[in-house]
Amino acid sequence: MSTIGKDDIILDSLSPNRFKPIPSSLIEECKQMSIKNGETMFIFDTSDRKIANLTIKDRNGVRDFLISEVLESQSDDYFYIGDESEFSFLPSRLSYYDTITNTTNQGLRKQRIFDFLYYVGLVHEDKYEARSVFWDSGIKNNNPKLFIEVNENLTILARVLSSNDENDGLLSPMSNTYNFFFSKSKILDILSKVLPKEELRELKLKKLLNKNYEIS
Repeated sequence: MSTIGKDDIILDSLSPNRFKPIPSSLIEECKQMSIKNGETMFIFDTSDRKIANLTIKDRNGVRDFLISEVLESQSDDYFYIGDESEFSFLPSRLSYYDTITNTTNQGLRKQRIFDFLYYVGLVHEDKYEARSVFWDSGIKNNNPKLFIEVNENLTILARVLSSNDENDGLLSPMSNTYNFFFSKSKILDILSKVLPKEELRELKLKKLLNKNYEIS
């Protein structure tokens, strides 16, 4: 998955569809497809799919161009179901629903992700609050091994830092970088590579005792 760049547009802010209710039948269909396919499924804005099919050559005029394209859309199909590959076409796009957080409440979706990251022992530094940045517990001793940023569209940028990295989370050639939509199993897999044995043992025990944090 591509990383969201500083110049990328959060397309949802351009679409009038964000004010429309998502049919419960579509949410149920999304859940059933997730069970059938064994993967996370999403509900996206149809106008984003239209934009993804356009070739945009002049980024200076991209905003006006995108607004006009979205507003001209008269389709009755406001939403559609897709998988994580949809983010490859438009890395900055928002989804309205996913089968991991299992809610259309956008604030609650983010809070559930934060709750999980807190639960597995990651630390949210106040000075990075606007960026939604988390560190492993090593940050307390100025020796972090893991840096996780939660993007606005709930995709994750995870960096496993090398011993040569600065402690400010900046990417170095020695860092291993991962991009994906929030996934408990992927985060736990990364943590298993960086946590001390004692913390890893405690995390495994938490998983056994709390079914709310079953791997997804």
